[in-house]
Amino acid sequence: MNYSFSVSSYEAPALEKEIALALDARSALSMRKRGAKPTPPKAVKEASAVSRKWRKIAGITVMVLGGALLLCVTSMVQRSKLLQILGFLLLGVGLMVMRSGAPAGEAHASQKSLQKAQRLLAALRQNNFVNGLNVRFDDEKMTIATKSKNVDVPYPELHSVVETEHMWFVTYGQAGVVLQKRDLTEGAPEAFLSDIAAASGCSTERIAWTEEITEENADEAPSGAASETETTGEAL
Repeated sequence: MNYSFSVSSYEAPALEKEIALALDARSALSMRKRGAKPTPPKAVKEASAVSRKWRKIAGITVMVLGGALLLCVTSMVQRSKLLQILGFLLLGVGLMVMRSGAPAGEAHASQKSLQKAQRLLAALRQNNFVNGLNVRFDDEKMTIATKSKNVDVPYPELHSVVETEHMWFVTYGQAGVVLQKRDLTEGAPEAFLSDIAAASGCSTERIAWTEEITEENADEAPSGAASETETTGEAL
């Protein structure tokens, strides 16, 4: 097993939220090891873009019908209360259908973890040590290599690995390393989490994210682009 990362700058806007979610997930994994069963953060399952589009169209259509009915009622000499009620009912139903086509809510990190993530990112962005930093994984250990020295972390010392959309958060002892997926230079990204879990026996968690589904690829995409959070108390 060989994975290599050539660490680049931590400027991606999504990192702050994802690091915060990873910190929450790490806390949840620690509690599970102590016998507790906290609820891990989950990304809310969201309808596809095509489904949302048709819901909006249906909602607008029903609202137009309701509005047209009310206009007809106002032009009548003797206005029908039943038709007025029906018109307002159509407007309400159309509004609810249209709002159901809006994107679902996203996972939310705790305020404490958001503050920690902000401090961590500020430190990473200010320090120059990331220049020339490389992280490697082989069959026995993780190696953090800087320009001046190498730090070997045997797999039994790994605490957890949390995967988000753009990164992996690997923790060991009281420390951790943020590995962006774009920095992976060797190894298959889809197998990284399971390979490290199998080699180290550490706890892992994958925080699901919603992939953008366009009308062109909707037929090819699996139903429900965002899967539920996948968690292992121990190795996968």
